[in-house]
Amino acid sequence: MLEAPEFLAGLEDTPQMSDPREAAIAAQLGALGDYHQWFTAKEIAALPRVLTEGENVRALTSGSHKGNTWLVVVTDQRLLLLDKGLVYGLKQVDFSLHQISGVSHGTGLLFGELQISTSAGTAVIGNIPKAEAAKVAGVLSDLVRNSHERSAPARLAAATDVASQLERLAALMDRGLLTKEEFMVQKTRLLS
Repeated sequence: MLEAPEFLAGLEDTPQMSDPREAAIAAQLGALGDYHQWFTAKEIAALPRVLTEGENVRALTSGSHKGNTWLVVVTDQRLLLLDKGLVYGLKQVDFSLHQISGVSHGTGLLFGELQISTSAGTAVIGNIPKAEAAKVAGVLSDLVRNSHERSAPARLAAATDVASQLERLAALMDRGLLTKEEFMVQKTRLLS
């Protein structure tokens, strides 16, 4: 384990931090308990600038993706990969929970990996500590499932609304109030 980043150091000794966002994130990370932060102290220090207002960290670990070491952060809104350069810069990869269609994991002798499936393909995050691969995958899977369940009624309502509008247009065409061409224009507009 590495030492906590500067904004987390002395959290127990300091009743209030100067930046409320830093304090909130420090509290969230403290609530996670023991987590692996192999070569990711700079990325953890960047979290207050990267996370949006009200976004909560649910799991955190380190791993490798495309040859670099990344901080892997699961929030209640997204999966976030952060890679702070050696001297400057910050690379960030975001997967909205709505984008993710599947989460799987595997373990080897010492390390595990996450496989994140989206419509664009599969991202593999390797070299995750073996004990954390299943834990992070479980947290992410639950968040993705809940996200999809919450959005399903809205998708169903939208599809039902389009179908009822198409039925009304067909009835207007049957009564001679719309031509077939006008019906097709309106149908195309509704389905696009």
